[in-house]
Amino acid sequence: MISRARGAFLAIIAAFCASNARAAQCATAGAGGSATISGTVNNYWPATASLGSGGTSVTLGAARFSGGAAIASGDLVLIMQMQDASINTSNNNRYGDNIAGDPGSGWTALNSSGNFAFARATSVVPTSGGTLTIAAPTGVAFTRSGQSRFQVIRVPQYINATLSGTLSPASWNGSTGGVLALDVAETLALSGATIGADGMGFRGGGGRQLGGGSGAATDYRTNATNNANGSKGEGIAGTPYYMLYNGALVSTGAEGYANGSNARGAPANAGGGGTDGNPPANDENTAGGGGGGYGTGGQGGHGWCPTAPTGCDQTGGHGGVGVTAQGATRLTMGGGGGAGTSNNGTGTPGSGLASSGAAGGGVVIIRAGTITGSGTISADGAAADSTVGNDANGGGGGGGSILVSSPNTSGASLTLRARGGAGGSNDTANTRAHGPGGGGGGGFVATTFGASGTVTGGAAGTTIDTTTDPDTIISYGAAAGSSGASASITASSIVGLSSGNECKITTTKDITPAQVGAGMSSVMSISMSNPNPTLAMSALALVDSYPSGLVNRTPPGATNSCGGTLTAVAGAGSLGLSGGSLAAGATCTVTVNVVAAAGGSYTNTIPAGGATATISGRTVQNLIPAADTLTVTGAMSAGKTATVVSDPVHGSSNPYATPGAVIEYLISFTNPGAGSIDAGSILIVDALSPNVSFLNADIAGGGSGPVAIAPGASTLALGAVSYSNDGGATFAYTPSSGADPNVTHIRLVPSGSMAAASTASYRFRVVVE
Repeated sequence: MISRARGAFLAIIAAFCASNARAAQCATAGAGGSATISGTVNNYWPATASLGSGGTSVTLGAARFSGGAAIASGDLVLIMQMQDASINTSNNNRYGDNIAGDPGSGWTALNSSGNFAFARATSVVPTSGGTLTIAAPTGVAFTRSGQSRFQVIRVPQYINATLSGTLSPASWNGSTGGVLALDVAETLALSGATIGADGMGFRGGGGRQLGGGSGAATDYRTNATNNANGSKGEGIAGTPYYMLYNGALVSTGAEGYANGSNARGAPANAGGGGTDGNPPANDENTAGGGGGGYGTGGQGGHGWCPTAPTGCDQTGGHGGVGVTAQGATRLTMGGGGGAGTSNNGTGTPGSGLASSGAAGGGVVIIRAGTITGSGTISADGAAADSTVGNDANGGGGGGGSILVSSPNTSGASLTLRARGGAGGSNDTANTRAHGPGGGGGGGFVATTFGASGTVTGGAAGTTIDTTTDPDTIISYGAAAGSSGASASITASSIVGLSSGNECKITTTKDITPAQVGAGMSSVMSISMSNPNPTLAMSALALVDSYPSGLVNRTPPGATNSCGGTLTAVAGAGSLGLSGGSLAAGATCTVTVNVVAAAGGSYTNTIPAGGATATISGRTVQNLIPAADTLTVTGAMSAGKTATVVSDPVHGSSNPYATPGAVIEYLISFTNPGAGSIDAGSILIVDALSPNVSFLNADIAGGGSGPVAIAPGASTLALGAVSYSNDGGATFAYTPSSGADPNVTHIRLVPSGSMAAASTASYRFRVVVE
């Protein structure tokens, strides 16, 4: 047991320390546009030759056309090794892992089983098959030889995708299927739907009503043609002779597992079939073991014997071993459960088929910029049939694997589950205990946002003990599957091409203030972000054409943190950037002051494709338009009046504007439009006459200051008051106390917004020189 534990631990370390270098390239993000989807959207090609880690071409067989399209140049494809594990096939307890002692299960080497990589196609592959070329080597070796199989899956690339019903892969058929992969550059809306790969993984061993054959109750593997024992399930080490598929018994016509497809030895993650307690008659009915997921499947129950439920040998199928070396570089389908032995052919369907093992869960890989809404992603192993009577049951399917990568799931309520399937039960139609099936091992869930999934192992099946009064329900040696696991990964550790979300420019636009009077300026800001966590953007470019009537202010006052050259000509109705750059994960911004002479609403939009850049020679762009609206009200009006407050001779009684007299200026300003004017967008500059001195004294009682505002119907407040002593060139002067002859201009910027069709005023005082 120490050796097993050590081997599993090293496998985990190897998986997470494996190279996570990704090809420095992108496919064509959002090439499929925005769509409402359901059913099956992938298409699957079986590989007919191996692809080396440094290779860029491979021959594919005819596609399994399940809803996707032929492969076109620029398409995103997923290459995935489905089966490649090596096992020991000795007819003893070294079966599987070559370690002495029961259980006889597992593998001697995982090899490339479950390894996958995303790649960009550079050739056309029709549904009839052909040669696929990819843009760069994946760094992962894929093998097609004997029981080692891999497939190529076309992955649709959407801008936005909305689920309208259940989305699922084609079920695994021995060469293709079992995997759902989806790439959404912007938003995946779950809309309450399910993405489901339940029971679409490796198939369960096919149950058959058999009359017996040669062999002993101690066998770990026997040939399917021997007519004794239950079939092993299908898994990463190969495909047995007989399986349950789409409710029917199917045959490959060959012993897919070397030295035999039947009996209790569990090949890798597949459940072992029951080894009957009396192979010459095949009438003692031991159960199949559960398939492995990330967790290990449970052993199948004891067989019938005349003294059942006591005194009967335990020769039920061993559980498939869980693949714990899963993560961002390896994902496996759940192993199929092993079949129980059947001599009476009870259950529905008949002829022993109800004693079949159940299929494992498939694999789901989702990469999306944003996920919204509620929904379920499920890759449960299937439960074994429980209509069996006086025969043994099959094992439950192992849980599959789920990987979800998204930087923004705050608006989502996501249920993730990859549970093992329950072992079959025979506790309702028996007169004596027969073997119930082992539960499937729990699966694996990995996300980039720390979510955990439900990955419980499948329950053990049960049978009936009629020797008690009343009868009791017992597991009779059947075991539940062990739990799976959830893990956090990073998007950059996923092998191969970046996702569509990482191969775009995210653009945003903001105009502040959003509402001004005619002839008044606003600042237009355009931000561009590179969401790719590892790859920089070069040749960043932008073209923004304004709506008619909106132009750059004179002077434009443009700023640029994007590098390259920003073009913003005063009085022109556009802005352009060329030659910019963005580091991985970085954001940059360009700004310009804009103005409109006439009232109205000005919506400025950067269309999809208005911003472009290059990632390692591949052009990317913004997929979603960026827009903001400037509302311009009618031109504001202003007036100024002067009132003599006092003079040195008459005081405040009928004063005259003689030297030493105090004069109060009232500047009134009106917003004639139907909309309010935003805070900070009103600027008043007043030039003082050359024969007066600004009076820096409280104008309305102690502490009131030299300037006051009457807001009228608005929420305006005094705001910022500044002074110039250099003819209005700068406004950084601080007036001296009392009459200050050095003040040449006063600048007033009220805070708060100005209501529609309202008037406000400022007042301050001067002394005649």
